[in-house]
Amino acid sequence: MHVYKLKVSSFEYKLAIRKAAVDFEKSHTDEVTEYFARKDMDNFWKSWNAKYCKHINAPNISINGYQKEPDIATAFREHYANIFINSANERNKVDEFNKMRLHYIGGTDIDTLLSVEC
Repeated sequence: MHVYKLKVSSFEYKLAIRKAAVDFEKSHTDEVTEYFARKDMDNFWKSWNAKYCKHINAPNISINGYQKEPDIATAFREHYANIFINSANERNKVDEFNKMRLHYIGGTDIDTLLSVEC
């Protein structure tokens, strides 16, 4: 009997939490809708931003050891500059691929398979 009451209490607790969350969302949605319906754009956008625009405002975010935005941007630029390959510049490889694709008829034998290894 004790376990049954615990399960019921747990269920009721979870149900109450879920209902509170739905009610909270509903009240905020109603607020946004109400401002929009009254064409009160100042309060509409204030309410919209408060509800939907979640900003990360943490000064201790670190990406690869960098914390300042210019340093992070430079690290991204350098990383992608080192790994980016513009395959359109490899004209002979593009031509080779196009020739193979032109004559490709499908199948599983080794002669019709394309190698995608670098």
